[in-house]
Amino acid sequence: MSDVAILQSIEDMPVRLLFLLFELLFLIGLASMVLQKLRFPFTIGLVIIGLALSALGDAWDLPLLPRIHLTENLILYVFLPALIFDAALSLDVRELARNLVPILVLAVPGVVFVTMLTACLAQWLTPLEWGPSLLFGALISTTDPVAVIVIFKDLKAPSRLTMLVDGESLFNDATAIVLFGIIAGLVAQGGEPDAATYAHAALQFLWVFVGGFAIDCVVGWLAGILIHYSHIVGHVTLGALFSICAAYFSFLIAQGMLELSGVMATVGAGIVLGHMTKKDNRTDVIRQMHDFWPLASFFGNSLIFLFLGLTERYLLDTVLLQSSAGYMVAAALVVLAARALLIYLFVPIADLLPGSEKIPPAYKPVMVWGGLRGALPIGLAVSIAPANLGLTSYSQAVEQSRLIILFTVAVVVFTLIVQGVTIQGLMQRLGLVEMNNEQ
Repeated sequence: MSDVAILQSIEDMPVRLLFLLFELLFLIGLASMVLQKLRFPFTIGLVIIGLALSALGDAWDLPLLPRIHLTENLILYVFLPALIFDAALSLDVRELARNLVPILVLAVPGVVFVTMLTACLAQWLTPLEWGPSLLFGALISTTDPVAVIVIFKDLKAPSRLTMLVDGESLFNDATAIVLFGIIAGLVAQGGEPDAATYAHAALQFLWVFVGGFAIDCVVGWLAGILIHYSHIVGHVTLGALFSICAAYFSFLIAQGMLELSGVMATVGAGIVLGHMTKKDNRTDVIRQMHDFWPLASFFGNSLIFLFLGLTERYLLDTVLLQSSAGYMVAAALVVLAARALLIYLFVPIADLLPGSEKIPPAYKPVMVWGGLRGALPIGLAVSIAPANLGLTSYSQAVEQSRLIILFTVAVVVFTLIVQGVTIQGLMQRLGLVEMNNEQ
C-alpha cells in the first residue's frame, strides 16, 4: 500500500468507526425485537451475536470489527459510572435499608472470602501461581446482575430477591475493585508480606471503600440542589445534565483524584440524588432526568454486552486455548463452587445479625445461579501487566497473565450463556414467579 493510501485510510478511520458504531446500534435495535419475540434473554443474546460478529469480521474482510474490544479504561470510566448511577438512582432506599445487612455481609467480607477460596482452589487445580491466583480470585468475585435483573422484571420476581441480587452487585463491584488494587500492589512487590503489610492493607481497604461513599454523597447533594433550582428557573433539560455530571464527577473525583472507590462514590451520589428528587418526581425537570437514565442504561448495557462477545475472541490465545480447555472448565467450576459456599455459609450468618430479616430458602439457589460475571472482570484481567506479577521469569509471567485472561473469559462465557439462559427455568421450578411481588 502506498504512503498516500495509508494516510487516507488513517484519516478515514474515525468516519469508519462512527459508521460501525451506528451499525451496531441499529443491530441492537433489531436484536431487541427478535430476541423479545423468541423470549430469549436480550443481554445474553447480544453476547452470542458479538461472538458471531467477531468470527464474521474475518470471513467478510471487515478488519475493524474483530478489533473492537473492551479495555479497562473503557469499562471503568465510560460504561461503569453510567450503569452504576442508573441503578443507584432508582434504588428504593427503604428496600435497601431493609436488606442492607445481608447485602453488606455478602458484598464485603463475602468478597474477601470468595477471593481467598477461589485463589486456593485455582492454585490447586490450575497452573496459576499463588500471586496470579489471588488476582484472579479478586477480579472474578464481582457479579453482574444486569441479565438476571431483566429476567426478574419479566417474571415479576419478588422485589426483595431483586434487591438482594442488585444491591449485592452494586457493593461487591466496589469491594472487588478496591481489593484487586490492594492485592495487585502486594503481588507486584514480590516476597512474603508481613503482618504490618496486611494490617496496612486492611486499613487502606476500609478508607478507600467507606471514604468513597462518604465524600461523594456531597456530589449527589450538590446536584440535587442544582436540579431543584433548575426547576425554579424553568430549564427542563438541566436535570439530566446535572445528573450526568454527578455520575461522572463522583467517579472521577474518587477514583482518579483521591484514589478512593469510584464505584462507592457513584453509588452514594446516585442514592442521595434519587432520595432528594423523589418528592419532586412530578416536575418536568425530574421526569426528564428519570426518563433519560433508562435510555442511557439501555444503550450502555447493550453495547457492553455486544462488545463483550466481540472481546472474547480478540483476547483468546488459540494455542493456549487448545492446551488449557480442561483448566478453563476447572476455573468455571471453582468460581461456581465459591459462589455456592458464599451464599450457603454467609446468608445464615446474616440472618442471625441484628436488623436482618431471614432470607427465604428458595432465594438461595437463585442467588447462587444468578451470580453472573460480566465485563468488569475482563477489564481488570487485561489491566494486569506481566511485569507486575512478582515473578522472576518474564516468560512465565506472560503465560500467567494470559492464563488469567483465558480463565476469566471462560467464567464469563459460562455464567452468561449457561447460567443466564437457565435461571428462568430454575425460578419457575422453585415457584418464585408465582410469589407475591411485595414479599
